[in-house]
Amino acid sequence: MAKVIGCSLIIKDDFHNILLLKKKVKRGEVEVWSLLTQKLRGKESHDKCIARGAKDILKSVIFDVEPVKEYIVNSDEDECVMVYTGRIKEKAVLDKAYKECKWIGYRNLEDYNILPYEKQILLDFFEK
Repeated sequence: MAKVIGCSLIIKDDFHNILLLKKKVKRGEVEVWSLLTQKLRGKESHDKCIARGAKDILKSVIFDVEPVKEYIVNSDEDECVMVYTGRIKEKAVLDKAYKECKWIGYRNLEDYNILPYEKQILLDFFEK
């Protein structure tokens, strides 16, 4: 069984759209859209990891959190992230390390530069 190193959160709305985040990058680096992802700290529970990520990155509280499944992020080290879905009930106020956030649907998924494993997570989510 793979070692869980972090938690990712698919933030969804009532119209089956999801929230993507774009971090600020240094000159020359490629801008990538991503899910809200946090690394686990020590013996921290998954619930606390997700709550901390939402509080630190979105300045918000997450509701209706449900587990989805584990996804491998590094097969050489046998590391994975645990993916959850959840909702926010207020406008997201991004941390200063993030440039922007956007609500997107399945039709728009190909228009964004998303990490390969996160794109697979989103494809699986939209196929449900």
